[in-house]
Amino acid sequence: MLSEDGKWVYDETLEEWVPNEPGFQADYAAAEAQFISSKNPAMIDLPGVKNMSEKNLNKRIYNAGIAFIMGLGFLMMIMSEQYTYSSNHTLAPEAPDTVQTSDFDGDENGNLNTTEQEAYQAAVERYNDKYQNYLDDLEDHNFLMLAYEGKATFWSNIAPGFIVAGLVCLTFQSKGVEMTNSIRLTLLIGTMYMVANLLGYNMPGVAGDVSFGFGE
Repeated sequence: MLSEDGKWVYDETLEEWVPNEPGFQADYAAAEAQFISSKNPAMIDLPGVKNMSEKNLNKRIYNAGIAFIMGLGFLMMIMSEQYTYSSNHTLAPEAPDTVQTSDFDGDENGNLNTTEQEAYQAAVERYNDKYQNYLDDLEDHNFLMLAYEGKATFWSNIAPGFIVAGLVCLTFQSKGVEMTNSIRLTLLIGTMYMVANLLGYNMPGVAGDVSFGFGE
């Protein structure tokens, strides 16, 4: 669509009026392109930025893996101590009180008459039922204590392996975690002692087990 004076034409693509003269159109197009580029600047591809971002991502993934492994080890130790505590502080069922003939001797003559004897026999039967229930509960309690002790032993044996594995990764991966040489050397010595003790060599001077058994 052309304007009445012929100097402007309606551009349906841009949906606006643009100059009809060739020189004006070129200047208008250049100005428009400059305006668009100023609003949407091109991304600058700096050398090394991509490599640095990938390196940081790999470092974070590695550190997260070490933290996850060691966190599992400490969680297992907590579970071990929980089962140990449960096995030590879960009370066993109490046996019922025994039935005595003197409790049913109303006239206190040392002998039970017919009525007293019947009451005594009924109490003995109730006692036998309670005692049988006590034996069943005691058996269940003993099985539960064995299960607690077994789980406590299992988790206490597995947990140090996860913690030492995390320490091994932390020690021998020099690029994963930044630390001074003195700290890394100290960590290396301690990790080697713990690995040796876990393998059963009983290294002198340093214990290889890890436990939350405070005060024992």
